[in-house]
Amino acid sequence: MKASIVSSFKAVIKSGPNKGKVGDRHLYSVTGTAEELAGFKKAQGDFYAEDAEGKPLYYSNNFCGNTCTLIVSTSGKVIADMSEFVRASSLATQFPGALGDAIAKAAAEQLLGGATASVSTPAPVKKLDE
Repeated sequence: MKASIVSSFKAVIKSGPNKGKVGDRHLYSVTGTAEELAGFKKAQGDFYAEDAEGKPLYYSNNFCGNTCTLIVSTSGKVIADMSEFVRASSLATQFPGALGDAIAKAAAEQLLGGATASVSTPAPVKKLDE
């Protein structure tokens, strides 16, 4: 199954150790085969939601990229496959310094579809008396 980002927003956390606090939520639209979507619906149970057009929705506290693969775990929960992010993080930490930074930047651009924030150097400001 694939999930594509629809929106990101702040919401009050309803359960767990951070209950009552405001946290990030990310909404994804889900696509897949009829069999995958049936398994998704069953696994989501009371948390199953659809948009106005009847397309399944997936909510996550963690940003999983602009698109991601969803899997049903052995415990029956729907989770985002974050293995590429884990591999990229591991690789970047293996090489400290400039090489690790370059690996992290390249991986982020690849994983986020080039949608990373860029840092630009501002043009020098010319003094008025020059």
